[in-house]
Amino acid sequence: MKTCYPSAVKSSTSTRYIAFDTNASRFTTFIHHIRFSAIVLSASTLMTLFATCYAQVNAYSYSTSTGVTLETGTFTNLLGTFLDDDVSATTGIGFTFTYNGTNYTTFSATSNGLFQLGGSAVTDYNNVIGNLTGPYLIPYWDDNYTDANGNVQYQLKGAPGSRKLIVEYNLSYLGNTGAADKRFQIWLFETSNIVQFVYGAGNNFNGGYSVGILSNGLTDFQSVTVATNTRSIVTTNDNNTTWPGSGRAYIFNPAAGLPVNFNAFEYTCQDKTIELNWETVSEFNCDRYELEISRDGLDYQLVTTVNGNGTTTLPSNYAVSIPKNNEIQYARLRQVDTDGESVIYGPFSLMCEATDIVIYPNPARDETYLICPKKEQEATIEIYDCNATLVYSTIHDFKKSTMTTIDLHELKAGTYLLKLIALDETSVHLIIKE
Repeated sequence: MKTCYPSAVKSSTSTRYIAFDTNASRFTTFIHHIRFSAIVLSASTLMTLFATCYAQVNAYSYSTSTGVTLETGTFTNLLGTFLDDDVSATTGIGFTFTYNGTNYTTFSATSNGLFQLGGSAVTDYNNVIGNLTGPYLIPYWDDNYTDANGNVQYQLKGAPGSRKLIVEYNLSYLGNTGAADKRFQIWLFETSNIVQFVYGAGNNFNGGYSVGILSNGLTDFQSVTVATNTRSIVTTNDNNTTWPGSGRAYIFNPAAGLPVNFNAFEYTCQDKTIELNWETVSEFNCDRYELEISRDGLDYQLVTTVNGNGTTTLPSNYAVSIPKNNEIQYARLRQVDTDGESVIYGPFSLMCEATDIVIYPNPARDETYLICPKKEQEATIEIYDCNATLVYSTIHDFKKSTMTTIDLHELKAGTYLLKLIALDETSVHLIIKE
């Protein structure tokens, strides 16, 4: 089975693709096993991809839903009972979470309902979003405390690549004593970097509270008005007075309206067909997928259409079958929104029969990929300019990985010769830097 992780660019006026074409500067690190058993983009590269494309907090897509159940299970305590204006120790997330273009591995939470990534949150009870600066998540910020039986606690669920951090608050408004009467959670999703607030039982006893996310409370934020379940990136609302309601969720997606967050794209070569499978971490207003195939990587033909799953934060799996071709083919997915906008993911190379040497893309701008499925040995890769000057040299073991990335950033636009020197033979290939 072959596996690759896609990239995409969305445009409201035209549709473009950047992965595995001459603009594929963001597709950087692949591990390609012997005989094309897998092509895997590293998790860190995938997170960098999302961070690079979609950094601004006010560009995150926002949605709301009902009927969402709070997570249960074994929690670890962060803050105990009768704590007022207190903050937890800085605690590990359990995975790398990308927020506002920065990777974080730790967090802290306060008894007032604040959450900060990468540091110790302020203990301020005056819930003014405009006073905050930093990577803050605000599920319910008010003059709260943990009361006689309340707490703040957390747990980590899921397998690597699809883990979820749950931070649960059991709080009361400071003017109300007895037992904690408001329960809500923050969910952070690995890989997709989605932020979700989920609410359980609660009441309207408060001092006017804030809900939202931000990096800067004056210039880069999203503020939720609970009464209408809407958000603003222009005006903050620090005086919500009604409880969101049990089962209510607010979802902030870093893909900035990009309708699909992929987990993987895979294919398996059968006797007469190629079986293609892909999995999404989440979907937003996803109407359908259109699978397109090309022989040369330039001209694509629509071969089949698959219905999407609308809006969901749950994984979705898809499968299609196409006729087998022993030559290299290129596949790409055109994802179409419910509003008609579209995104292209890919293209991905489909190779059922190993070829000797593939250099793709060529011409290329920033990098190209050298694929040698039959050369199971160490080889030297050299690039020479038109004056026969050596401008690039590296050694790669094709027995460990049949594909390697050639970095062209430092080369000027022009024509070059790539020399592949192995024990059994030396070959020369023309490459063009745009």
